[in-house]
Amino acid sequence: MAFLIGGANSAADTTFSVANSVRLAGDAHGQKSISSGGSGTTATLSAWIKPSALPDKAIFTSYIDANNFVEIYFSSGAFRVYHYDGGSVSNALYTDALYRDQSAWYHFHVIFDTANGTEASRIIITVNGTRVTSFSTTNYPTSSQDMELNSSSATLNVAARNADEQFLGYMAEVVWLDGTASAASNFGEFSEDSPNIWMPKDVSGLTFGTNGAYLDFEDSGNLGDDHSTNTNDWAENNIAAADQATDTPTNNFCT
Repeated sequence: MAFLIGGANSAADTTFSVANSVRLAGDAHGQKSISSGGSGTTATLSAWIKPSALPDKAIFTSYIDANNFVEIYFSSGAFRVYHYDGGSVSNALYTDALYRDQSAWYHFHVIFDTANGTEASRIIITVNGTRVTSFSTTNYPTSSQDMELNSSSATLNVAARNADEQFLGYMAEVVWLDGTASAASNFGEFSEDSPNIWMPKDVSGLTFGTNGAYLDFEDSGNLGDDHSTNTNDWAENNIAAADQATDTPTNNFCT
């Protein structure tokens, strides 16, 4: 049975403060073409998300063409990760849970690690610090399967599939790690005063890999600025300085 999960709020005693997010109106996205191929088997995505409508669009995509891509997205509030390979679905995880609270920030964390000896750990989904174990669909990668996550033929997209399926809402602290399977505890922690509240951590010291990026949205004149050591800046499509927001996981506005 599907059920509704509430998100994080701003009442915790975190020492790390998120200054900004980006407001996405359903017609905007960030994009980065890959010039040097990275790992096709191992990667991590971390993103803080606050939906402004029923979540039903893309969060992140590694896109080669219409027949080959890995997409992380919502479908009517369910969180889904799937690999479209050669024109058909190769791997997929679809949550039973629905994430539809438009007043809350959620932290979505996905690990790809196809070399893992445990099949159920080759794709791991964690939401607000808790690993998801209940799925309506499960189809894990084979051992060491190349999912072309950082292929030199791919384009990485935030808040879209490839200029379509664009997300409506807010995003903050978007991190993509190329070649590293990094635990959710490296991106967030539970509050000591309120142990059910999951709060962000400083991620600047992580290993980002060849195509990794850290989008913190703190530069209003360059909201695609990569704050990692890679400086892999992203193209901004229909994103302007006015789309910088101060509604964040550590400063949640009532909406």
